[in-house]
Amino acid sequence: MTLDEEVQMAGREFSLALARANVEIAPALHELKQRIWRLEDALLGQGAHRPLIEQIISYAAFLFRVRRDEIIGPCRRSDIVRARFAVIWVVKQLRPDFSYPQIGRSLGDRDHSTIMAGEFRASQFRDSDEDFRALTDKLMAAFAERDDGQEDQSCLAL
Repeated sequence: MTLDEEVQMAGREFSLALARANVEIAPALHELKQRIWRLEDALLGQGAHRPLIEQIISYAAFLFRVRRDEIIGPCRRSDIVRARFAVIWVVKQLRPDFSYPQIGRSLGDRDHSTIMAGEFRASQFRDSDEDFRALTDKLMAAFAERDDGQEDQSCLAL
């Protein structure tokens, strides 16, 4: 066997060993990641008068005439993506204490960079699309705190 063949064989063996190790530790890493997320959520808390992401998602689904599970799901249809972007933008406006990873978890386990890009796109849509701006304004108004410190409860029954 030549030196090149030995190097290739060693590389294949290393790749197989690495793949086996990943399979064995993946469940433990997943559980650890879940525990860290739960602790992060507990540390940040929900806030006394702040809307929950789930409520914002539900009302956005109503306003944009899509299903809640579509906003959370993998669909890339433009009307659903626009509703998802609206949720991201409103959450970041009303809940700046929520991290991008937290929002991503609430929106179907999306990566934080996807959430950041969605927030940017929502800002662009608000600048260029009057309908999108009106819907996001309505969504914001439904959850914005009133002067007396109470949240608007009108959309929470949806």
